[in-house]
Amino acid sequence: MKNTIATTAKTWERIGVELHLSHLLKKEYLLSALFSAALIGLMTTLLSISFAVLVFGKAIPEALPIGIGMALISNIVLHISAAFTSSEEGIISHVQSLPPPIQAAMLSSIMAMLPLSMPIQNRITVAVVVLLLSAVFTGITLFLFGSLKFGRLVRFLPLPVISGFLASVGISLVIGGITTMTNIVPTLSSLPKLFDTSLLLKCLPGVTIAAVWWKVTRQWTHQLVFPAVLAIAIACFYAICYAQGLDKTAMIKDNLLLGPFQNVSLSHLPTIYYSQISTIDWWLVLNGQSENLLAIPLVCFIGGLLMLSAIELSTGKAANPDFELKSMGISNFISGIMGGGFVGYPSATFTVMQHSLGVSTRLPGMLSAIVPMIVLVWGSSFLGFIPRFVVGGLLIYFGYQFIDHAIIKPIKQAPVSDLLIIAIIVLSSFWLGFIAAVGVGVLLAASSFLFKYSQIDVVK
Repeated sequence: MKNTIATTAKTWERIGVELHLSHLLKKEYLLSALFSAALIGLMTTLLSISFAVLVFGKAIPEALPIGIGMALISNIVLHISAAFTSSEEGIISHVQSLPPPIQAAMLSSIMAMLPLSMPIQNRITVAVVVLLLSAVFTGITLFLFGSLKFGRLVRFLPLPVISGFLASVGISLVIGGITTMTNIVPTLSSLPKLFDTSLLLKCLPGVTIAAVWWKVTRQWTHQLVFPAVLAIAIACFYAICYAQGLDKTAMIKDNLLLGPFQNVSLSHLPTIYYSQISTIDWWLVLNGQSENLLAIPLVCFIGGLLMLSAIELSTGKAANPDFELKSMGISNFISGIMGGGFVGYPSATFTVMQHSLGVSTRLPGMLSAIVPMIVLVWGSSFLGFIPRFVVGGLLIYFGYQFIDHAIIKPIKQAPVSDLLIIAIIVLSSFWLGFIAAVGVGVLLAASSFLFKYSQIDVVK
């Protein structure tokens, strides 16, 4: 106990030194830090908007501007909070891709259970309050996990269970990307509709940009490659549309753009929604949602610790997993209190990117929050010009990353029993939910281990 308190005190003392202006504003790091912050801010803002579309776009599209505002607020809080509370310099946190599919499923289920006669404003209140409270609950849970020193427990999860879990989330993200571009949820019954020529043409640009991102980011590691592909794709989109005589009105009518938002405010006061907590029928709202509510902190726990492991391997810095869990908990708790509602944790991609630029201070994490702040205050009209295929392509790209890591790469090396466990977890996640699917996977992995162990002849 005393050693833990002493270690924590030393960590906070070191953080205080690293936050001193004389360290943050070192001339040799300043220019790279500004560039890194701008790039990180831009990319994480686009990602958070994509996740907001995934969560709100189908469940309650009338609340999409509010949802985008919530995602931006979450990003702002996660950037700044991680910069001040992470155990190591340079760790970047933002709204991540693992929780949104669960949040989307939860919100869709809740909206389906509400009476059709309920006014839209009341439905919006329910959706916003549920997400805000889920972020607060996630923050408390992660902080508790850190206090109980659960930071290394994720390493005891069987590899096929983690792979099956990541594959399930990846498939959900790909489905979300297709839904964003077509407004049709891919199911067995709706599958024939997706082969309609008009819908295929809407999906093609998103699939193409995801494939291009996947290809070029593996051939060239320069930090400008990703945004360069994005800029070229958007420019080509508008050039083709205008060449065909399509103006903004026609693009909106054909559902090619994210907007219009008609200059509505993206920011909101969380007190407006928190003040209406007592008016919500919580038994009706949360009936059958306990699994999804538990799944959100679980995916942050697993995803955050896996990201920390990747950061340690890539940068050579040993982060304190229990301290980082507390940091994640603080960040998500503040996000929920301040009106965020979307949850996140450290990012290996952006943390390693800023280290590759030679920046090892906490400054980029602080300054990267400026971009979502600008969009939050002035960006509603700007967001209406974002093509839907960009949002869908981002979701497909990140979804395929999980699928590649969890299924495609191991398929040649993993034993058949592991592949079978992964497949069962993926199928179970669609019928039983993520938590139950992980439980099924753990039981199968344990059974497989016991069976293999029983085949060993210990008597010679």
